[in-house]
Amino acid sequence: EIVRMPKKNADAHSSAPRISTEVEEPFGPCCTCCVRGLTALIKVAVVMTAVFLVLQITGYLYPIMVQMGLEKGLKVDVYDGPTDCLASERTRLGSYVKVHFDGRLTNRTTGKAGMLFDSSRMPDRPIDFLLGHGQVIAGWDSGLMNVCPGAKVRLVVPHQLAHGEAGREYLLRPDIPPFATLHYDIEVISVADAPFPSPDIFRQLDKDGDYKLKRSEMDDYFAYRGGAPDGIWEREDANGDGVVTWDEFSGPKGLEPKEELR
Repeated sequence: EIVRMPKKNADAHSSAPRISTEVEEPFGPCCTCCVRGLTALIKVAVVMTAVFLVLQITGYLYPIMVQMGLEKGLKVDVYDGPTDCLASERTRLGSYVKVHFDGRLTNRTTGKAGMLFDSSRMPDRPIDFLLGHGQVIAGWDSGLMNVCPGAKVRLVVPHQLAHGEAGREYLLRPDIPPFATLHYDIEVISVADAPFPSPDIFRQLDKDGDYKLKRSEMDDYFAYRGGAPDGIWEREDANGDGVVTWDEFSGPKGLEPKEELR
């Protein structure tokens, strides 16, 4: 007798659970898209940073920054001093630069430099700043790039690279009107890779060198600065003896003097 085996039901396994080979996204499709987008942005930022560093190291960044300024109407004229120096000596993004300057408003009749509105030369008070980091107006950040120490530069700065449509008001010197084009005569005194030491204001005030400031010395110092601030003498002369000693003086004062001079 032939025993016939029952046929396997083709649908026998249809109800059995299937093992999925698909991996579920733990945060859902929206979060995955966000992660991918953020990753792409990071890659772009890394590439742009690398390009920026290459341009900076090779020196190609500075002409680009100057050209951007020129396209907005900036005029740069290195009219005196050295123009040929080592690349390492020139001003560049991140240089600490010390300058003397005269700033003048535009004469509306002639279109040339007119009334003086600011100067570091009266009295002798050069300023220093970090180039390319917004510590000065954009016209300076662009126009003083790639310049040798000792160079003298004339800048004609349109309002877009200066104080804009609003201008600027000052208490002790002429205001800069809206839409003002400014003229600067700048002497690049020195260029450094580190900040310059703080000025010794005490020594500048102490004309007779006795390490005791008299009121007349302080008045002379502030004569070209629109007068001494209200109450400054009373604040500095803490003990009221009529002189300000090195210990009492609260401003920048350099190295400590010998004990017998204090």
